[in-house]
Amino acid sequence: TGLVAGAYTLKQYALFGVTYTSTFAGRNCNRAIGNPFPEFQSAPGEFVAEDLPPVLSRTHKLTGGINFNQLGYVDYAREQLAACRAALSSRPLADILASFRENFEIYRRPADDYCDFAVTRHLPWKGLYHRLFSGYLLLLLVAAAAAFWLFRNYRRLPAGLALALPVLYVAAVTVFFEKGENMRFRFFVDPVLLVFIFSQVVSLVRWLRGGGGFRHRGGSQ
Repeated sequence: TGLVAGAYTLKQYALFGVTYTSTFAGRNCNRAIGNPFPEFQSAPGEFVAEDLPPVLSRTHKLTGGINFNQLGYVDYAREQLAACRAALSSRPLADILASFRENFEIYRRPADDYCDFAVTRHLPWKGLYHRLFSGYLLLLLVAAAAAFWLFRNYRRLPAGLALALPVLYVAAVTVFFEKGENMRFRFFVDPVLLVFIFSQVVSLVRWLRGGGGFRHRGGSQ
C-alpha cells in the first residue's frame, strides 16, 4: 500500500508541485479557520496551452462551470494553502480552537441539513432518526458500542484500530479542514457507524441470552 500510494503521491508532486489530489485543499483549510481569501477568477483562454492535456488547459467545463483542475487553479490552490499556513502560525491558539469547535458543531448536525431534498423531507421516521443518530447522542452510541466491542474483543485491539483509524481520519479531516458543509461529509462514515452500532446491539443480545459469558455454542469469541 505504501509503495502504490507513495508512487502516486510522487507523481502528483512531480507533475503539479503538490502532494494531494484536490485543488480544494487550500480553500478548505482557509474556510476551516475563517481566514478570508479572494475567490478565483479566470478569463476564458487565460490559461490555455497547446502542449497541455485539455483537463489542465481549458478554463471551463462543458457545463460552463470553472474547471478546477486547470493549472491556473492549481497555482491558486497553492497560494491558498500558503495563506492558511501563515494564518495558522500567526493566529492565537484559542481562536483556532474556537473555530474548530464551531466546525464540530456543524459536523454533528444531520447530513440533510445541508440541502432540502423532497425524498427525505416526507420520511415519517426522519425526526426520530435525527434525534438518535445526530449530535452528542450519536457519539454516545458509538462510544458504548466501542466499549462493548473492546470488552469482548480486547485481544483483537490492533485489528479494531485498523478498522477504526480510516473512519477517525475522515471525521478529523472534515472537522479540521472545512467550515459550513461539514455535515455533508458525514455520508462517508455514517453507514459504517450505523452498521457498527447495530452489530454490537445484536452481539449484546446474543451475549445476554448466552448467559453473559465469553463463550458461545460455536466456540470462543
